[in-house]
Amino acid sequence: MKRERGVFRNLARGAKERLAGNFWIEVRGVKTAEIEKARLGGMACDEALNRIYTGVKSKVNRVQESDPEAEQFYARVREILCGNAGQNPLAQVLDREFMRGLGDAERERYVFNLSERVKACIERFEQERVFEAAVGV
Repeated sequence: MKRERGVFRNLARGAKERLAGNFWIEVRGVKTAEIEKARLGGMACDEALNRIYTGVKSKVNRVQESDPEAEQFYARVREILCGNAGQNPLAQVLDREFMRGLGDAERERYVFNLSERVKACIERFEQERVFEAAVGV
């Protein structure tokens, strides 16, 4: 659990740094500059946007790719968010069989830790949607 908490803290710290450092404003500026370069150079705008998207996406995903278990969990939450707009992702990822064997305090801790993980995944999902909208993908 401590390792997971450390990974999510690093993700949150990275997201906070990107927001505080005007990362997304810079992305918008780079996007505009690259589109202008593409127009002047005769390159298709789609090709320029694809190049921008790939570069920025790799910066955002650097830390996230280091933990395959967290990526699997994120993929599961993302699937829930994309497919069932009205569903609670936490309720969908709870392991009810596992919870039956836990005491009250352990169950509460399990739900709390799981809710932190789901919240981090939702924030990442929303950031990716904002990024994709900004880049135009």
